[in-house]
Amino acid sequence: MPAQRKSVRREQRLRKKHKSVKPKKGNKFKYLIFFLIPLALFLWVSGTTKYWDSNRKLTLAIAKSNGDVSVVVFDPIADSMTNIEIPGETEVEVARHKGVWRLKSVAKLGEKEGIGAQLTAETLTKHFGFPVFLWAEEGAKGFVDDNVPGLLSAVISSYETSLGLGDKIQIGYFSLKVKNYKKETINLAETRYLVKAILSDSEEGYRVTKTFPPAISALFADPEISDQTARTKIVDKTTNESGKAVGEIVQVLGYKVVAVDLEKSESTNCTVAGKSSRNVDFLANLFSCDKVIDSNLGFDIIITLGDSFDRRF
Repeated sequence: MPAQRKSVRREQRLRKKHKSVKPKKGNKFKYLIFFLIPLALFLWVSGTTKYWDSNRKLTLAIAKSNGDVSVVVFDPIADSMTNIEIPGETEVEVARHKGVWRLKSVAKLGEKEGIGAQLTAETLTKHFGFPVFLWAEEGAKGFVDDNVPGLLSAVISSYETSLGLGDKIQIGYFSLKVKNYKKETINLAETRYLVKAILSDSEEGYRVTKTFPPAISALFADPEISDQTARTKIVDKTTNESGKAVGEIVQVLGYKVVAVDLEKSESTNCTVAGKSSRNVDFLANLFSCDKVIDSNLGFDIIITLGDSFDRRF
């Protein structure tokens, strides 16, 4: 048989063999699994995320076992993290009218009240003017530690926190991505915001000065709010006239308070009304208020405060 004819037949056999090989069903199933697993994981994380927003700063108060408190600002827009360390020996006026205590005692007071480190977050907002409502116990300190085991522990270990599992995963992933030169720690004891003094218990500690450092205030500002110059009105129906203090806190975020109206006190909680659901949600979470979305308001935000709010402020 001529060599040319043998070559043709060999080529025909190879073509038939190639056509007879069909993709296995198992391979298609594997491809489907590889697609479905990431999709399911994404949906699961999204479903357990309560507060993380990749377009907005997230501030977390971490109550440490030694009494110190970390206020951590995660900024996904600037890809940066700032850890503000507050000594536990700082004298504070505790939220919910619990009196004057050292900061290290607030978490224990919160345990007695059944709200744990939430009282710490509320006290930071009231006494320091830091707009923070998210809190966690010491297990979350791994988010700011420069080691992977600590970060992993902060994500998967069990501890009391207001964060959802999705939030912990998102924060952990974000912390892992932030470059070291974009991580900053500020010790308030080394700033002019705290001064050493003899406290109410006749022992030495720290007190807050009247001057709020602009550099620290800027850490909490929301660039989007500042650009909008969101006009804000506060209707104060509290006996103790808490509207001014609330106004100072929202101004740290960038809201422009143009009016604080004092009205007859009422035994109501508080309401945040506004045109933007994004702004309303954040402020309502910060002060634990009811929400109202109304595009016809004369102001961008109207915060109405009553005596029920004042009793826990």
